[in-house]
Amino acid sequence: MSKLMTVGMVGLDTSHVVAFSKLLNDPDAPHHVSGAKVIAGFPGGSKDMENSWGRVDRLSNELRDD
Repeated sequence: MSKLMTVGMVGLDTSHVVAFSKLLNDPDAPHHVSGAKVIAGFPGGSKDMENSWGRVDRLSNELRDD
């Protein structure tokens, strides 16, 4: 049996972090990728762009809760 790789995500300012985490963490996801699991995230984003920092809290919460 191979060892599970643990993954951390840096910059939680796009919906990609939620989608990628689902692919890795949810074995029932249609395109699940086995062998790794997201276990941590750093909620960084660009302070220069409202589209980035303005959604960090929401996406961090969604990542944590789902």
